[in-house]
Amino acid sequence: MLRSAFRLGFTLFAVTLFFGSLVCFGQANATIEGYVFDAGGSAIPGAQVEVRNTTTGIVRQTQSDSGGRYLVSSLIPATYEVAVSASGFTKKVISGVILDVGADQRVDMTLAVGEAAQTVLVQAANAAVDTETSSNGTVIDNKKVVELPLANRQFYSLVLLSPAAYQPAQNSTLGFRGGFNIAGVSEVNNQFTVNGTYDNDMATAQPSFRPSIEAIQEFKLLTGVYDAQYGRMSGGQIIIVTKSGTNQFHGAAQPDHRRKAVFQPRRRSHTGFPAEHLRWNRRRPDS
Repeated sequence: MLRSAFRLGFTLFAVTLFFGSLVCFGQANATIEGYVFDAGGSAIPGAQVEVRNTTTGIVRQTQSDSGGRYLVSSLIPATYEVAVSASGFTKKVISGVILDVGADQRVDMTLAVGEAAQTVLVQAANAAVDTETSSNGTVIDNKKVVELPLANRQFYSLVLLSPAAYQPAQNSTLGFRGGFNIAGVSEVNNQFTVNGTYDNDMATAQPSFRPSIEAIQEFKLLTGVYDAQYGRMSGGQIIIVTKSGTNQFHGAAQPDHRRKAVFQPRRRSHTGFPAEHLRWNRRRPDS
């Protein structure tokens, strides 16, 4: 009896943890929303909306409501294609919709009267300013993550690319650990999330899990006016999203080399044996 109760309790805990992680994961992802209109500006209810990830081919479907509004959330950062169709109107497809981590992209559709077999193709012109939220932030995309030099290979060093971030004062709590201040707030008040999961080490005020830079798709630094889904800390919100699978094979290789002329190793290690040369020379013949 006791064993059965233990199994039941463990199963409920695992299910709760699994679905809870899915909810948290949605916090790190992006959203596409908008309205469907006709040529006269009237809302079109019941329009079929398809959002396709052009990298993986995964399709999400929904319908516009009575006011013509649609919303597709929990999308991973990628490039998308949005297709809308309705009875009595031509189908419209907008391609090249780029979603950054945590973005809320508005894509309105205006359908012309015609046959459903006809399709209008449009290339998206992504807005430089997020008009759907009031938060301030900086996106560090994958190109910066993998190509900018990082002596310690710690991704959060790239946070200093944001104009709101700066290094802490000497002898401060994280002054020697690679911490950073955001918008005047102490370096111990930043919050890290990986795929929506809380990732703070409360003992050191730094990320507990530090994914390899090759595993990071991109991350975003929120510096103020956060949505209700973010909280707990008053400093910056560092939202990290790791890479997901695609339909193309790609990888990375990395030899390490540090020149002896620049970094002279100790003659002997603490074991008494000659110290090995540390070789550190990062190269990525990727993709």
